[in-house]
Amino acid sequence: KISRLLLVQATPEAFVPSDSIVSRLSATANLQGFTALKCAWSSHESVSHGRLIPPMELHESPSGSSIAVASSPVAGRGEVALRVFAPKTGRYRLRIQMARSPEVMEHDSVNLLLNGQEWIALCEAGAGLQWSDRVGRTEDQVRNMSRADQWVRLPAGWHQVLLRSRHPDVSIAQLGLDLLD
Repeated sequence: KISRLLLVQATPEAFVPSDSIVSRLSATANLQGFTALKCAWSSHESVSHGRLIPPMELHESPSGSSIAVASSPVAGRGEVALRVFAPKTGRYRLRIQMARSPEVMEHDSVNLLLNGQEWIALCEAGAGLQWSDRVGRTEDQVRNMSRADQWVRLPAGWHQVLLRSRHPDVSIAQLGLDLLD
């Protein structure tokens, strides 16, 4: 039994449910349709839903919240594999919820591999888990570019993302994807 259907689609013609589904849901006012072209679209995926590649391990959040985080004690080794969905071809902002190493504050970044391209994501200043959209091809580029220039073009569909340890003990909690156009 379907009691509610929330449909996010690239165009109104992208999905055509059968007449029986539409009539049953419309009668109860539980049919909602949104198009990615007309409303903001955002998604996030927790590292707890990903596949951990050692020495990356899952831990409790350093801030004491209920959010799980992944970290590796070894620089350049350990990954979290996640799958994210882009509803349409376009520009997307990548965001990562992460925290600097509690031991060495200069340890403040992770590598992100997306569609065969490697990116660097930098933590925001300060302690504890924070969302950062500071993602670019090189560390210098990320540190010097404006946030308006920090986006990637993705085709519609599913994408494999690997978050790899760059510095030891940097905590990673979630990956976010925001449609910009």
